[in-house]
Amino acid sequence: MGTREQLEALYAEYKKTVEKVIKDARPFAGFMGLGGGPKDDPCHRKFYEDACALVQQFVDAGIDASEAKACVSYILGAQCREDPEGLLYWTMMAAHGAVKPLLPLLGKEDAALLAAEYEKQVPKKVRMPLQEEILSTLQGQPAKKKRWFGRG
Repeated sequence: MGTREQLEALYAEYKKTVEKVIKDARPFAGFMGLGGGPKDDPCHRKFYEDACALVQQFVDAGIDASEAKACVSYILGAQCREDPEGLLYWTMMAAHGAVKPLLPLLGKEDAALLAAEYEKQVPKKVRMPLQEEILSTLQGQPAKKKRWFGRG
């Protein structure tokens, strides 16, 4: 199984797991922030850790630039295939951190194309510091530090 197929399998398995967690949840579980619920299930952390481990496995195996580009493109675009109000969206946004080991393997042209695509997929209003860091790296710029109420 190729790198892209392994990523697709990981994401499909996570989606199936979350659907099962939601289906099996008790009525009103997590209602008003009480009693846990599907959003507190350990499957989200497990998915993030598995995604990071899988990418590191690719890097350790000597992934080439074209496969790295395909993996980065898949991971950075995964949340676009999900409902922004759903449980999967924000975990998939957090999983963008898994691409960090792959970024140095990209050529400048590929990185510029991915940066342009990423800017369209992740609007500025929903970007967290991780997304800003990834975008800056893809653009070949140092990560920008955001000021918080005039500090920093």
